[in-house]
Amino acid sequence: MTCGIYAIVNRENWRSYVGSSVDIENRSKQHFAALRNHKHINKELQADFNESFMLEILQECPESVLLQQEKYWIIQGYNLYNKSKFLELELTEKDEIRFKNLVDVKSDNECWLWNGATRLKNRDGYGKFVVKGQHLTAHKCAYYFHHKEWPLGIIRHKCHNKLCCNPNHLIDGSFAQNKQDDMLESRLGKLNWEQVNELREYFKSNPEICQHELAYWFEVKFGIKCTPNYLINICKNKTWKDKDYVIPTRPNQKNKKLIGNKNGAKITWDIVNDIRYNLSDKSLAEISFDIENSYSLKLSKQQISRIIRNERWYDESYNQLAIR
Repeated sequence: MTCGIYAIVNRENWRSYVGSSVDIENRSKQHFAALRNHKHINKELQADFNESFMLEILQECPESVLLQQEKYWIIQGYNLYNKSKFLELELTEKDEIRFKNLVDVKSDNECWLWNGATRLKNRDGYGKFVVKGQHLTAHKCAYYFHHKEWPLGIIRHKCHNKLCCNPNHLIDGSFAQNKQDDMLESRLGKLNWEQVNELREYFKSNPEICQHELAYWFEVKFGIKCTPNYLINICKNKTWKDKDYVIPTRPNQKNKKLIGNKNGAKITWDIVNDIRYNLSDKSLAEISFDIENSYSLKLSKQQISRIIRNERWYDESYNQLAIR
């Protein structure tokens, strides 16, 4: 396992993609798997992908200086796939004055809330600041005005407030560190052991439930919205670890249809009409949850979607109410 800086090199045009990882070998496998499946996040790298791509280790270094060294290699590089345009963008004093007029500045320990526009396209709740036609996140601009340089990675909010622009609350970090912050904030700020234990008991009694239905049940039960993957990790004892907790066995996916239908229940026209006319305004997970409680019948989201689109249980007189 090699910790350091790596480059994915296109030997046809000698253009490179630079990154850092604590396990370069494993990270490179993830990159090439995404490229082969046409799912890589870097569109230019994906478009040029061919058999000439190779991995090159640029530097081995400890984890504590990974971001600094990655930033050095990206700034020094001249023909990179992942060299962001904003790294070369310089903001003026007029931009800084315009920016500060949109920030509610308070004491050093309080959050400085952004009062300008937010990113509607991504709908992620972050502030938006437009400079020379480029849409930049407000907290990243706050970091630039304070440090006089752009961050290499993403900006981590120590306060977990997306609209905060207080430079004392902003740290340059990686996606992995930001994900750990989110999990820690979710664990410490929202859940408690009573909720975790009740979640695990419900998971034990419903071993065939999918993670999206589990997240819907949890939100209805406690009024807390958590990601499905986070709740499944709790049920598998990967987070909120308990030595005495026994992880329940999940049914085989091949036998899921047989196990899911309780008491031999089958689809009928009454259930189909209920889905199409009474429940079609809900999400697929909500419909599946309601059908299971009302008819003791387990339906997948794909089955429900096909019924709504009239691909299954075809009815000539039915007009599709919603396209999912």
